[in-house]
Amino acid sequence: MTTILGADTSFSSDSHKDCGGTSHTSVSRSNTPAFKQVAHTNLKSDLKEIINWLSEPEPESRFHITGLKLEDLEALEKELDSADRRIRHDWDRNSCVATFKMPCAIHETGGAWLSRYADYITDALQKPARCGQPRVVYGASSNVTTEEARKQPDGQYNIRFRFKNGDEINVRPPRVILETSYTQDNKEAVRKIEKYLCAPGSQIHAGIHVAMSGKITLIENFSASIAVYVRKRKGHVIGQDYLFEDAASDIDHEPAELSLELAKLMEDMENWSEAESPVADAVEPQSGSPQPAPIGTPDEGTESERPSDSPGSPSGFFHMAGSLKTADTTLFLPSPLRAGMYGKDYDIECRGQPILLIDENRPDLTQAELPPLVLTVYDFLRPCPKHPTEFLANLEVPLDLNWLREEIKSHLKMKRDDLRKAMAEAAQQTPGEDVLAHDSKRAAIDVNGRPKKMPGARAADFLKRKMPKPARQ
Repeated sequence: MTTILGADTSFSSDSHKDCGGTSHTSVSRSNTPAFKQVAHTNLKSDLKEIINWLSEPEPESRFHITGLKLEDLEALEKELDSADRRIRHDWDRNSCVATFKMPCAIHETGGAWLSRYADYITDALQKPARCGQPRVVYGASSNVTTEEARKQPDGQYNIRFRFKNGDEINVRPPRVILETSYTQDNKEAVRKIEKYLCAPGSQIHAGIHVAMSGKITLIENFSASIAVYVRKRKGHVIGQDYLFEDAASDIDHEPAELSLELAKLMEDMENWSEAESPVADAVEPQSGSPQPAPIGTPDEGTESERPSDSPGSPSGFFHMAGSLKTADTTLFLPSPLRAGMYGKDYDIECRGQPILLIDENRPDLTQAELPPLVLTVYDFLRPCPKHPTEFLANLEVPLDLNWLREEIKSHLKMKRDDLRKAMAEAAQQTPGEDVLAHDSKRAAIDVNGRPKKMPGARAADFLKRKMPKPARQ
């Protein structure tokens, strides 16, 4: 059994509709991210090795410490905090391996983008929320603990509730997590998302994956995509697919009234359910089940212009509604799970199709209109156990991706400008002469822009030449 913050659970090893058009291959990596590895000896040695790794001019993207028990990791975390060296890391109990991840600007673009939407999502949840006033809070990283592991996602959305009587709930762990594959393999990241999601009672509803093709070089072949993963549904069953907000059971409160718009939506969906469901007469409908529905925006057109699937049908459980009308559908990629690209036997599914953010091999797509990434109300909210029959509308919450694409482009340009500058400086050096990487206190670089490792005597002479000369008497 696996425990996620006190809940006994076990780990097991579609909104973006398939819109047709030309599909690209999935974003793939040319090689596995490199890592540095040392064996645990003692706390002082571990701390020194990590600081040395962080201080390297061109460090590997990940740093592994083997043979590290949980109590050793906790002591090391305290030392790193004291040294102001907080580094995102994962730890596996079975292998006793801690993996530290080197932060870099492009890796953090997904988190920077996601953090911009916390207030927007909070506003989007106000109408459908029935019990308590929700507030979404973005966090860069914090531990998600199980019996087998303790992991830190690259970003996360937590949910808080405030009730009219003044009571508050701060739900842990997060409801939505983010994984970015710049310093890890794409398949590894999706497996990690599966472990976050597939434990019943984990309270994590959705995982966002930003897949990147690998390390930035001067060769312009970088690509990136984004997708949302959720647990496979078992038939929209309360208590299995839709867990209750148990923390609200001890709070005295009454549900908020439905808006006229949502009351009409509930009526329409109940009418559809009675007309279409083959078991409607045999099974009492669960009014509190989160009912999926498209966003009601003025420019969506008439009902006949929308997708033919009913909002309540399993095949149309999540709708893109009007959000695809201006988007370039050639930016949709095949789902790596459906295509078997990451192997089989996943207990999660890609919600629709991954969205291509950038592909430098296709410059014609540079300004293509990006579809939004669609989250839903149920990615954040759950039915209330005190009012289980109250209607909870599972509306879409679309997140614009254009800022993320432009931010990735900006970081690509800055990194390549740095590489070109380093190469230009290296090309100007005379034979046998070292060129400084950035300033007089940094080591020299080679023709590839990498810092040179000088032998001890040469390094001492280099530093001696840079020391200020004593003033004359």
